[in-house]
Amino acid sequence: MGGNFLLIWDILIPLIMLIYGGKLWLYTPELGASSGFNTKYVSRNKDTWKEGNKFGGKLLIIVGVALGILTVLRRLVLRSSFTWMYFIFMAIELALIFSIVPLINAHVKRKFGITD
Repeated sequence: MGGNFLLIWDILIPLIMLIYGGKLWLYTPELGASSGFNTKYVSRNKDTWKEGNKFGGKLLIIVGVALGILTVLRRLVLRSSFTWMYFIFMAIELALIFSIVPLINAHVKRKFGITD
């Protein structure tokens, strides 16, 4: 049962990232909407909002594909249950996920010349 749950989880996360990333990239929500990347730099004005969310959508797609590939590799390499390699794969996956918001902020700051 636990293996099936992890398999579903491993498929769901990259799939949700791909779908939501495509939505943000193609159909950026209006400024102040409940969805989107609402950070200090992205929500400054309409231009930064649109650029930040389009860029964030692209990043979500890239990270979703990378997570999908890592999931397949992890499943092929690690046929047995938890090993030290499992934690290395998970650390890489978490680093990818947690890098999205700082990368979006850096992109918006650089593109619009924002300094703090």
